[in-house]
Amino acid sequence: EYRRQIQSLTCEVDALKGTNESLERQMREMEDAFGVEAANYQDSIARLQDEIQNMK
Repeated sequence: EYRRQIQSLTCEVDALKGTNESLERQMREMEDAFGVEAANYQDSIARLQDEIQNMK
């Protein structure tokens, strides 16, 4: 009985480890994507600031 419980819990832990790895990978991908997006916004801000300075 205990052996079956241990086996069941081991399978559950393994499944949760897989889920955790998948979520961590998704999080890294989102962080990378948002980093690129933020850099693009920074570029746009710098370009607009330059345009404002050139208009003065």
